[in-house]
Amino acid sequence: MPGLGKTTLAGKIFHDPDIKYEFTTRVWVYVSQEFTEKEVFLSILRQMKTQFNEDEYTKKRCSDLAKETSALLGEAGKFLLVMDDVWETTDWDKIKECLPEDSTRGKVMITSRQMDVGKHVNRFREPHPLRKLDLEESCELLQWEVFKKPEFPPELKRVGREIAAKCDGLPLAIVVIGGVLATKFSKSETQMGESFYEYFEWKLIRMWIAEGLIQPKDGITMKEVAGYNLDDLINRNLVMAAKFKADGRVKSCRIHDRLRDLCRVEGGKESDNFYQEIKWCSDGGLQPSVTEAQKHRRLCIHSHVMDFFGKNLKGPYVRSFVTFSEDIEVPLDKISAISSAFKLLRVLEAKHLKFSRIPKDFHELFHTRYLALSLKSESNSTPSILPSTFKKLWNIQTLIVDTTSRSLDIKADVMSMTQLRHLKTNVCTTLLKPGKYSKEGEKLQTLSTVSPESCTEAIFDRARNLIKLGIRGILSSFLNSKTGTFDCLTKLSYLEKLKLQNDVYPKAPSLGKLDSLPPAYKFLVNLTSLTLQNTFLEWTNMSTLGSLQKLKVLKLKDKAFVGTRWEAMERCFNALEVLHTRRTDLLIWTASSQHFPSLKQLQLHNCEKLKEVPIGLADNPNLECLDLHSCVEVASCLCREACCGEEGRRRLNALHFSTICMNLCTACKKVNGEKNA
Repeated sequence: MPGLGKTTLAGKIFHDPDIKYEFTTRVWVYVSQEFTEKEVFLSILRQMKTQFNEDEYTKKRCSDLAKETSALLGEAGKFLLVMDDVWETTDWDKIKECLPEDSTRGKVMITSRQMDVGKHVNRFREPHPLRKLDLEESCELLQWEVFKKPEFPPELKRVGREIAAKCDGLPLAIVVIGGVLATKFSKSETQMGESFYEYFEWKLIRMWIAEGLIQPKDGITMKEVAGYNLDDLINRNLVMAAKFKADGRVKSCRIHDRLRDLCRVEGGKESDNFYQEIKWCSDGGLQPSVTEAQKHRRLCIHSHVMDFFGKNLKGPYVRSFVTFSEDIEVPLDKISAISSAFKLLRVLEAKHLKFSRIPKDFHELFHTRYLALSLKSESNSTPSILPSTFKKLWNIQTLIVDTTSRSLDIKADVMSMTQLRHLKTNVCTTLLKPGKYSKEGEKLQTLSTVSPESCTEAIFDRARNLIKLGIRGILSSFLNSKTGTFDCLTKLSYLEKLKLQNDVYPKAPSLGKLDSLPPAYKFLVNLTSLTLQNTFLEWTNMSTLGSLQKLKVLKLKDKAFVGTRWEAMERCFNALEVLHTRRTDLLIWTASSQHFPSLKQLQLHNCEKLKEVPIGLADNPNLECLDLHSCVEVASCLCREACCGEEGRRRLNALHFSTICMNLCTACKKVNGEKNA
């Protein structure tokens, strides 16, 4: 049965310290009923490869992905692969193609609702079945969920036992009802469900607002109201937080498939026509039929999208159309079917559908508030184009455009789009110079990523309320105090997050080396998050960033800084809470807790040459988490400290992180040998 705790038990095994020690490589894949082999293989590769190009790998054939996955697992040697929620024996036969045939040290663990699946996967070992909880166990779990101790208040003992009994021994039901009843909630692992469907918080909130599900309140923005609603769902265990941002807020969330099924059934009732998911049935047709589906206000389809578009679509009541299918290229006539069929559409989530170009009638979707789409360019060097007719989408609030090209030209005057709040793209984007009649733009909060040439006074005069800004392109002239336009950022007094990506393509990234940063006083006073990428700055420039008084999150990605030595300056980074460094040639780092008095998280990824973490950081009482990936020298140093007697252990214990996320096994074996690892 769903809700018995299959995934919870598998998760406890997966995260157990002894298992982490035994298995250097651990991968978790959510399979579920609506899986595709390609997405399973991509999920494994994303977790195993330190450099994973999403666009490159999604274009590969499924068979090629299976071979590469098999090779990687074979090279890993001792691995643990969890396949969560496998539904059919035929599903297993498809995905097992990615497993190395000659591996004797790798282990695969699956969870499934079907006993015959477990027997089919391994005919020499019986599956481990889970039972329901008895009444006493149910009561204890409910007590912990609601009261954080194994007892009911005397006046609630009787009703508490009645509630526990009605949950029929299902841990998931007990956890959910416990979340509804409680006023404060635990984040313990007992709240884990089984199979989840994950969604990014940012997108979810923007779609809620676009749907009209969030109503404004006095003194509170709709985004804040939506955030409170999401927190409430998480606190009630109806939605689970999956990933967290650097500042600790929820980045993505999941819903248990059992709750999702319940929502799907309730939303699909003919009396409400609230929601309908369209599926491809084994008899070769769509279920429900297109005629039945068009009565609903929200449609969702994940497979055989082209078959769906091939029908005579009519959806006069449809307000939302969402698809998360495999990436497929959509012919122009099929794209036009969307705008002609769904005249009242408010939300269109179609990033997995590759549009060759935008049809002329697309601007007729003038009720649309949330639009996410992808463009497929003829070649990498040919820029994709968003036509001028997009300015007629006068209700659009969130516009997300991805493209396979390296750049995007937006021919529409975005400053004339009166409701636009968020414009996001995955490439360098050139904006049209605002016309003399384009006096809007003050509602824009997100603009990412735009070219340095688009960062002009004319743009920022109108988009003066920006909170997030991403800039990608040749940064050398932009940051130059004499010729650049960096000073224009001073108009953005509300800007909190700034991302600078140096891109000098077709030249090599190293040829775009920056000599320096603008002085600290030219950076915005409210800046709390800064990301630098491919800037190739010398470490001496860190003193400029250390002077930013409100900076809480600093991300240094892909050779943002180069050089073998970084000596932190006095009185710097007073407010910094998160420091992320990825792909650098840094060898020696000298710092103390005085340089980072507020630091909570230190994330070091692919810093292969770095010798050690500065021991002086141990004096910082705020430091909680050390996150290491592909930092063999640092890991080896920590292992040596742990294995070199009392003094070494004392020094290691001084680094009092509550969490150390790293792979110690390889480093331990390198230093101490297999036996003592």
